[in-house]
Order: sequence, then C-alpha cells, then structure tokens
Amino acid sequence: MSLIGPIANHTNHTESLQALPTDYSDDSLALWFAQNHAHDLRYVARKRLWYLWDAKRWREDDTLRVPDEVRRICRAAADAYGDPKIATAGKVAAVERLAKSDRRLAATVDQWDANRWLLNTPAGAVDLETGKLRPHLSEDYCTKTTAVSPGGECPLWKGFLEQTFGGDAELICFVQRVWSTQAPIDLAFWPKKPRPDYRGAPRELRRARPRSRLAGSRTRPAVQSPLPQDLRAHLG
Repeated sequence: MSLIGPIANHTNHTESLQALPTDYSDDSLALWFAQNHAHDLRYVARKRLWYLWDAKRWREDDTLRVPDEVRRICRAAADAYGDPKIATAGKVAAVERLAKSDRRLAATVDQWDANRWLLNTPAGAVDLETGKLRPHLSEDYCTKTTAVSPGGECPLWKGFLEQTFGGDAELICFVQRVWSTQAPIDLAFWPKKPRPDYRGAPRELRRARPRSRLAGSRTRPAVQSPLPQDLRAHLG
C-alpha cells in the first residue's frame, strides 16, 4: 500500500479494512502500520522527524501527514470493530509512538545522502563514477535532488564555456571532465583545530585562557591555514 494514496484519499477504506489485524490493541495496529509502510516511511529519533518516500526522494514530514495516516487507520479499525474508543486521541498517539520504534521504520541521521558519488535528479539517480542514469531507489536514502535532469541543449552553459575558453573545443571538454570529478569531493579531511570548551571549568582555569604572545594583548592569534602541510608546500 502506498502512503501517498491513502493520505490523499480518505474516503476509500476498503483496502485498509481487508488488511486490518484481528486484534486492535495499540501494539497490533502499530505492527500493521509498520508492515504496510516499511517501504515509504522512516523515523529519525534524534531529529524527531518522519520522512516520506515520494518515489523520487525522501521528504521531511512537515505537515503531520504520518500522524494523520495513523488517525485514519484507527478510524477504519473503529468502524470495522464497532468500537469508537479505537479512534480516540490517546489511541492514535500510542500507535504512532510504538511505530516510531519499529526496526523497519527506524533510521539514523548518518544514513541520509551518504553516497557522495550519487547525484539524484528528477529523471533518476546518476552514478558519478560511471556516468550512468538509473531509476530512483528508496535504499539510496536521498533527500536532495537537482532542479533539472541530464540532457538538453543547455545554451546558456555552452555559451559561457565558449566565451570563457575562446571556443577551444578540446579545452572545454577537458574542463567539463575536471569539474564533473570535483563535484563529489569531500572536504571533511581538512584538519580543524578544536576550540577548548571552558564551560563549567574552575574560575582559575577560565582566567588562564591562552592569549596572544604579546603580554596583555587581547588580539586573536593568527589563523592557521586549513590546508594540509604537504599541500601548502606544493602550492608554495
């Protein structure tokens, strides 16, 4: 069952009624919810956010569509079993709370957009190592996408390259290849000097903060280059 369909059309409950569990306890409804939405829902506990799969990318649930879906199935269960207590606010909150911890729906912060060699576009995902376009996969956990798909004439871009490089076709081809390989570079390897945290430290330690070499000077020390030493030596 797709999540987008049931949420968009609340009047058709036939499919949901046929799939409802025989036991309408909080746990049974939460398990049923996770089973039917394991392919299009994820919950990140650290961010306290639901993510929806829209067949192209994962989107944050910023309009409470998931709680509304839980509410819908509780109403369907109440109609099926003839018990209006199943559709109460407490029941809906309990079912959603249990579903958040289901292993089929649980996700971490680090798993989103983790493949830096994958470019998500409206037409599909581009493998930057091979240049091939393939269909979207929810397992890629992409939350971002480009505005346009590969292909087209791109007159503005080609005109810019022609004007910048004087119409040199060989140079333009080389520059395009270089730029395409630089896109996924990760700059996380650049060393960053951590700043000491003096919060909660004794007063004497806070007074002994390192300052400039000039006695009494409050000027900030010179900022070191973030480039690795061997790279700085190569650049001169």
